[in-house]
Amino acid sequence: MFCVLGLADPEIYDDMVADYGPSTTATDVYRRATVSVITKTPRLEILGACNGAENSPSWLPAFAAPWRAKPFPFEPDQDRRSGANVSFDEAKRVLTARGQPCGVIHVIHPAQVRSDTPADELEATILA
Repeated sequence: MFCVLGLADPEIYDDMVADYGPSTTATDVYRRATVSVITKTPRLEILGACNGAENSPSWLPAFAAPWRAKPFPFEPDQDRRSGANVSFDEAKRVLTARGQPCGVIHVIHPAQVRSDTPADELEATILA
């Protein structure tokens, strides 16, 4: 992750400093990057990369793994995700997020899907 810091938005990642020390784990680096994105932008799309990595908080993306979910599509004028109400505990291990309504569910699709279904297959099933 440190190799792309020079390409990343400095306003978001300005507090990230490359640390290749033996006590720094990938989980530590992913946590610092995710906390930076969530606290410095009003958006939560990064949570679409969460995949329940072992020994990590459920809100922590595993950036080395492929994304298994896609963010919900919104029309630009209907985007209600900005200004998300989020906070972290002091140790940056617990994320508290307050959601905002973005629509109403009218029908739940009768198809059953496996938890490891790729995002494109899921989308095709839902849109069928």
